Amino acid sequence: MPSKKCDPKKWLTQIWPTLRKDFSDDDIFSADEIGLFYKLTPDKTLNMKGEQCTGGELSKERITLLLAANMSGTLKKKLLVIGTSKHPRSLGNVHFLPVDYFSNRQAWMTSEIFTTWVRDWNAELMQQKKKILLLIDDCPAHPIISNLTNITLVCLPSNTNAKLILQPMSQGIIRVIKSTYRKNLILKIISDMENSIDENYPKVTILDALLMINDAWQQLSPETIANCFRQSGLAETNLDAPHSSFSNDIEIDDDIPLSDWATALRVQLPISKEVLDEYVLIDNGLAICGEPSEDSIVKDIFDEDQDSDDSVEDQNEDVTAPSALEAFQAAEVLSRFVHSNCSDESLRHSMSHLNNVVRNYFYISKTTAKQSKISEYLVN
Repeated sequence: MPSKKCDPKKWLTQIWPTLRKDFSDDDIFSADEIGLFYKLTPDKTLNMKGEQCTGGELSKERITLLLAANMSGTLKKKLLVIGTSKHPRSLGNVHFLPVDYFSNRQAWMTSEIFTTWVRDWNAELMQQKKKILLLIDDCPAHPIISNLTNITLVCLPSNTNAKLILQPMSQGIIRVIKSTYRKNLILKIISDMENSIDENYPKVTILDALLMINDAWQQLSPETIANCFRQSGLAETNLDAPHSSFSNDIEIDDDIPLSDWATALRVQLPISKEVLDEYVLIDNGLAICGEPSEDSIVKDIFDEDQDSDDSVEDQNEDVTAPSALEAFQAAEVLSRFVHSNCSDESLRHSMSHLNNVVRNYFYISKTTAKQSKISEYLVN
């Protein structure tokens, strides 16, 4: 890894061109961690303002995410998520997660987790016979990793120039991901209220959070990612030209302000427009790792062997997996909705494929169940 102690502008104009010359835009990636209060509702925003969350009860309501994408925006790496529970109750019946899940008591990134993630990726790239350049921040949890054959790991210089932010994720990607996640969370709250599931909303399990944050990541457009790389100066643009405001570079559908989105939704929220917009980035100050020390290293090793209170996150939750019948009925309703309202042919085709898969699961569940007569299901 190149030296971390370098003026960002000098690094960008003198060092970066040499580093990137052997890699195409498709093969240059940036990765960054963010902290997220995954249960936080808009009305609790002021209570959390400025919270670092370095331990205690609040750590049980936060997760750390590792985002990685390439410069062209054509490839988004599977999300890595770190929670506090090794075996959350809501994940008990889930066999295939859309994210990679790790845990420790602080829900922090550690050098062990980061090294595992990088080495696993390096192994994948070896099989694909592909080499990439991976940009990371100067962070105590990002150690020097030896013997990488297919990943060139480059540490961005420390951010000493507020006008020149080299990390593409900080140019709008993180803001869009958090905004989309919190829109998804608000919609879940509305849905639960309208279905009278529980007046003490929201009931958000770690599984709910993983699915919603993955949806937000998948929704992020390639154009927004590519524009954020250009905004950082890493993409091949005129470095002497002034950068425009990144709000003009982000796809409009990715970046509708939360207050405007809520107004269009006709939702009355018990906070002001200003506080609602603050809600999006309220956890930007969350610590994502600790400073390395002998004590912290020993504690991390100890924590790996100890199970945290896995019932805390999902306390009093119904964590039973949906039955084949429930999935079949839900898929039928969703299929009717999609085919009645969506003009996108590829989406309708995907819906048909999903419906067939769920229908097959339902068929298998019936063939392995106790024999029954079809007349039992017919209504005269």
